[in-house]
Amino acid sequence: MTLSDLIYNSIPNEVLYASDDYDSIVWKHITEEGDNSLYTLNPTSYSGAEIKYTNNQYVSEQGNVVYGKMITVGEYEALDQEEKENWEVVKKFYGRTPIPISEMETILNNYLLDNSWNTIRNERNKRLLETDKYTIPDWPHPTPEAKQAWLDYRQALRDLPANTTDPSDPAWPEAPQ
Repeated sequence: MTLSDLIYNSIPNEVLYASDDYDSIVWKHITEEGDNSLYTLNPTSYSGAEIKYTNNQYVSEQGNVVYGKMITVGEYEALDQEEKENWEVVKKFYGRTPIPISEMETILNNYLLDNSWNTIRNERNKRLLETDKYTIPDWPHPTPEAKQAWLDYRQALRDLPANTTDPSDPAWPEAPQ
């Protein structure tokens, strides 16, 4: 799994672009303050208290806020109506506060752990399916002990996830001969 896959899978609605370099993540931008723990004012955004107007504003692929020419309210009011249509109020752009590397490592480790457990369960289910035939009442087991061995083996397979502490090294039960 790449860094960009991890980011898109864990917070899919927050990222515009992410390559395999943490510094290249371009977070989606919002135009009004949200939860302060999640969003911060983009450092390239207009941060003044005075209302300004611009003829162009956008967020570049690198995450920088780009403005065209900026004018004051007085300059805007002096424009004729037709010219005013080309101007809009300057917006402050906020970005998602970057996720700390330690938190991303935790997300990755949890993903890998979940994936390991899924792999174990899938293999266990496959082995159970392959041995279903031995539970049929009229299966010709050579002895009652042989039948019980298959039943015990299948129970051990069902108990495997609960009895496994390290999903990267499960202790698979031996199938009867």
